[in-house]
Amino acid sequence: MSDFLDLTSPRIHTKSIPESAQRCLDLFSEAFNREDRSEMDSQCHFPHYLIGETSVTVWNEPGQITDDFFDRLKESGWAFTSCEKCEPILCTESKIHLLWSYARRKSDGEIISTHENLWILIEKNGRWGIAVRSY
Repeated sequence: MSDFLDLTSPRIHTKSIPESAQRCLDLFSEAFNREDRSEMDSQCHFPHYLIGETSVTVWNEPGQITDDFFDRLKESGWAFTSCEKCEPILCTESKIHLLWSYARRKSDGEIISTHENLWILIEKNGRWGIAVRSY
């Protein structure tokens, strides 16, 4: 386990998202709209943490999105998801906290629902990936 002082040592902070990290977000979003669970997983780091209102789910490996996930989403009229805002909150050279706002939409573009989440991306082994999604 890392020493807490190592975790809290000063870092260079910026408000910009590196191009390779932005590409990770774009690829995840494109895969989501294609219903490509494997490609979505490829843009994540594992273990992967999903934080809900009162629970934390840990996916230790890819393949955890249920087979019926997109079928259930379509029952609400969902056709695609659009990014409404991607706001970096805290960025270092290897970690990004961002406010990710998106809308679930019908095929005609009508908004079904809007969501604001906190996502954390990290660069690990030379690759940016989504490590935490807080809903």
